[in-house]
Amino acid sequence: MTCIVKRDMADPPGKGWFEIDGRQRGDRTLAEQMQGLEPLLAEAPGRSVLDLGCAEGLIALEMLKAGAALAHGAEAVPTRVAAACDLCAGWPAVFFVAELEIFAAAPPDWLLPAYDTVLLLSIAHKFQDPEAFIRAAARLAAETVAIRLPAPVLIDPRSGRRPVDVPAVLAAEGFTLWHEGPGPRGEWAGLFRRT
Repeated sequence: MTCIVKRDMADPPGKGWFEIDGRQRGDRTLAEQMQGLEPLLAEAPGRSVLDLGCAEGLIALEMLKAGAALAHGAEAVPTRVAAACDLCAGWPAVFFVAELEIFAAAPPDWLLPAYDTVLLLSIAHKFQDPEAFIRAAARLAAETVAIRLPAPVLIDPRSGRRPVDVPAVLAAEGFTLWHEGPGPRGEWAGLFRRT
């Protein structure tokens, strides 16, 4: 399966990416957001989690509820970071406003040296150089990378239509695919473990 990537850096007006009773309703339910990530919940106890492109922090919260020791999240939109901080108040979680586009070239100083699990959910294909972003993020994963994309092979017109084979990129960084399946709305979800 291959996907042609189209840049869409902003959410449609009035839309969010999560659903919390009494707070906000986005265009994906919690069940949809967790689709393809279920095996991570069983592994969550005691683990550190980095969620790059964390939006409003709902998936980080689910990992914490499943027993994760801590969650760090980064998001470019300040209002989403504020929502994540509010949602996860009282949990061992910290969220940051970060320009993820330059993440590969200049990792921020708030990062830990490594996280047990790194989440790249519906974000990597939005960047000018998705391969560099995926490689940089994978280097922060001590054990697991969870990635969700339109397809496992991306073809981005901005990079001269050069394909990015995500499983091959992660294999080059020392990871093996251990679980894959459909994500919400036809996306592909892959869980990779460091070998």
